[in-house]
Amino acid sequence: MRTSVFALFLVVGVACGGGGAGSQGDALPDTRPLDVPETDALDLGPETATTDDGTQPDFVADSSPRDAPAPGDDAVDTVDLGPETAPLDDTTADLPIDTTPDVPPPTGPVNFAVVSDTHLSADPEDPANRNFTRAAGLLAAGDVPIERLFVTGDITTDLLTVQDYAQAWLDGEGDSIPVLDEMRRLADTLLAGAIRLVLGNHDNRFIDQFQGNEVPLAAWLRAFEGSSSFPAPWYVEDIRGCRFVVLWSCEMATDHANNDTPTFGDGQIAWLREQLADGLPTVVFWHHWIGPWTDPEPPPPLLAALEDNPTGAARVTFSGHSHDWRRHEWQGTRFYQTAALRDEPDAIHQVICDGEAGTIVVTDEDGIPYLP
Repeated sequence: MRTSVFALFLVVGVACGGGGAGSQGDALPDTRPLDVPETDALDLGPETATTDDGTQPDFVADSSPRDAPAPGDDAVDTVDLGPETAPLDDTTADLPIDTTPDVPPPTGPVNFAVVSDTHLSADPEDPANRNFTRAAGLLAAGDVPIERLFVTGDITTDLLTVQDYAQAWLDGEGDSIPVLDEMRRLADTLLAGAIRLVLGNHDNRFIDQFQGNEVPLAAWLRAFEGSSSFPAPWYVEDIRGCRFVVLWSCEMATDHANNDTPTFGDGQIAWLREQLADGLPTVVFWHHWIGPWTDPEPPPPLLAALEDNPTGAARVTFSGHSHDWRRHEWQGTRFYQTAALRDEPDAIHQVICDGEAGTIVVTDEDGIPYLP
């Protein structure tokens, strides 16, 4: 029964396309996570995850409004050795010794990249999936390897299933969601675990149907259990003096229409303010594009939080949603929109954050055809 139902889901998913009815997209297994380059800290949002080796970032208690249990404050120093094995016997004495030298941790500025609106399906041969794999390969083969690849929403072309199917899996009574299985595979195998995910409006929809955030969010969290690629709907990671903040711009969505507009709960905004207060050069990611604020009324809470910058620390934001290249600066914060990787195979922002110098530079900005 599952095979025929999934085949129907794929047909419907293709019919929906990347944008989907009501979207502004055209307008405005279980595998163990791979090692991640050493970082200073990874602070999680509503949920937490655990690290697999000593080089993973420490997971710290979160100050978000959700009541997720917080782990201890001690650094994680253990290495996950996988399934328990039998004790070694004397025959192991002749086994060769691994003399591979340790790879030193990265130093200096942080090189990272941003893509958006990948609109992946469960099929690895789907053109959108091939675009994503190709982009990751190009970034991995660059002269300066990147440490992070942020995907700013509409990761999938929708959860190509129905809500009851997803709930059955969450209840332990059904199969997993194929498109999430594929995304987890990609995150675990590309760029040595450097991928970081930001949820968009398509990522909480079932075949173009918005039915609330609870089940989709639970599905994403289960699919990425134990992975640093998606530890929570909002989270923060510090790397050598640079702060990377991931937000969830669908948090307050209540129907299909306002799922296509940016909404942030008060708790999330309060948490964001805490992340901005340290005065570090900070990069903030969410899905929905927000243009320049020209209204005489006070700006919405998100923009007010970014505007409040007494230290003058560098602040840059990245989003997507309307599949275009855009940029502007407002009250000292630079805003960038990345075009859809589904549509443009080379739609990538490449960026360097220098924590010591306090600077954030989009290195390929001059060659991008931003809208006027």
